[in-house]
Amino acid sequence: MGSGISVVSKFRILQWGGYRAFWIYDPKKRLIRAAPFRDRVVHHALYRVLAPIVERAYIADTYACLVGRGSLAAVRRYEQVVRRQRGSRLQAGWGWPSMLRRFGSRGASFSRMT
Repeated sequence: MGSGISVVSKFRILQWGGYRAFWIYDPKKRLIRAAPFRDRVVHHALYRVLAPIVERAYIADTYACLVGRGSLAAVRRYEQVVRRQRGSRLQAGWGWPSMLRRFGSRGASFSRMT
């Protein structure tokens, strides 16, 4: 058996294969690492079993990598919270606008919504 992470299954030990590395250049140069096909099948099988269990522990405002949620749902929820906050007599709230700027190069920072 080669090197890698072993997962003990009911019938045998699964040895993960090595990742294939390659460069893409569109829109900028990036190093991509791809798992072998067999490993990808196992990844998807594990995900289908574990995702529903793990997702139950998420807070209601989790949007990344969830079916039916994503960037648009996150933006709409953000706008809803801002409208509600501005319409109330409470003090201004806190927001995280960098999340809406496609993960800007300066990183995430909290800023005051007034």
